[in-house]
Amino acid sequence: MKSSTQKEFEIGKLGVALCLLGLVGFIFAIYFNAIASTKEYSVIPRATNKIAQNEPTTNTDKPYQIGPIDVDKPYTAFEVYTAVGLPANHWTFVEIEVVNHKGDYLYSFGQELWHETGRDSDGNWTDVRYDFDTDLTFPETGKFFLNFMVSSKANKHPSRLKVRLTKRNGSAMLHFWTGLILIISGLFCIEIQYGIFRKTLENMNYDD
Repeated sequence: MKSSTQKEFEIGKLGVALCLLGLVGFIFAIYFNAIASTKEYSVIPRATNKIAQNEPTTNTDKPYQIGPIDVDKPYTAFEVYTAVGLPANHWTFVEIEVVNHKGDYLYSFGQELWHETGRDSDGNWTDVRYDFDTDLTFPETGKFFLNFMVSSKANKHPSRLKVRLTKRNGSAMLHFWTGLILIISGLFCIEIQYGIFRKTLENMNYDD
């Protein structure tokens, strides 16, 4: 029969092992989050209410579309950065559609951007948001396209959008969260044996 000291020692070893595995998970997350390639585009967006249905997928004569985005392995991760210049007291909502090589709609996402100015008792103020970025993960291989649409104040739409498409080595989220959970679990096991946090609190209370 094992003694309580042996059990505590095993818990301590388990905690160290879990922390090491968690660090390995963080290393994988850093690797997968690294940039594989970057492309920049100048996109002429279309008004949301002017997008025709069932258009051909090729972006020839479609300046509001970028692609094809070649996804050669499942769960390839990209970051889409979008920026626009806006005049004072104006807003626009940028919507980005993801479609496949057949032109079938998959999903969309977007963000409202604005440039507001004014004056109050404290003086002049400015509130702006010119850009946003979104992480995309494609669970399947294939060729995909991004359509950029806008709806704006008084239908005065921006003439161009600056778009940066960054491809990463993979999706880092699973490795990051797995590593975090393992490290927290490991620290909990180490605390059971050594009581480092508890002893630190006791010493702090003793000093007071």
